[in-house]
Amino acid sequence: MVPLHWSARFEPDSFAPRDSAAVALPLLLGLIVCLILFGFQAGLRRSASQGPLRDATLGILLVGEYFSALVCCGLLAASASDGRLLKPVLALSFLGVLALLVLTWLGLRRVPREPARNPSAWKGGLFYVDKADPALFVPKRSGLGYTFNFGHPWALPLTVLLLGVPLAVGLAAMFWR
Repeated sequence: MVPLHWSARFEPDSFAPRDSAAVALPLLLGLIVCLILFGFQAGLRRSASQGPLRDATLGILLVGEYFSALVCCGLLAASASDGRLLKPVLALSFLGVLALLVLTWLGLRRVPREPARNPSAWKGGLFYVDKADPALFVPKRSGLGYTFNFGHPWALPLTVLLLGVPLAVGLAAMFWR
C-alpha cells in the first residue's frame, strides 16, 4: 500500500494499492499544470506583441513549469518513501513558492508598462472585449501581466477549461474512495 494523504501530524491516513492508478495522480496533476503553463506560453508567443513584459512573463511561466514538475515528482517520491520525504518536499515546495514570488516581483518591477489597448473595450474595468482585436492575450490595464481578450473566440472556452479542470479534479478527489 502507498500513502496518498497525510494528516496534520504527517501521519498517513489514506492508502492505495501500489498497482493503482491513484499512485500516478501526482504525476498526472503535474502534467496537467505543465500543459496549461505551456499553453499560456504558446498563446503569448503567438498573440502578445513582443516586448519586455512578454519576455518576462514567458520566463516566469517557464520557471513555474519546472517548479510544478519538481513538486509533483517530490510528492510521488514522498508517497513511494512511505512519507519519510514528505517534510523535506513540503519545506522545499514552500521555499520554492516564496522564491517564485520574489523572482516574479523582481523580474516584473523593472518592466515598463505597455500602452493601453482600446480603452473603450474594457467592460467594468475588468474584462477586455474587442472582437476586432485578433490578440487572445492583452496586457492588463492595471498591474502587470496579461488577461484574455473575451472578444476572441478561444477566450471563453479556455476560461471554462481553466476553471473546470481544477474543479473536476477537486470533486473527483472528494468523491473518489
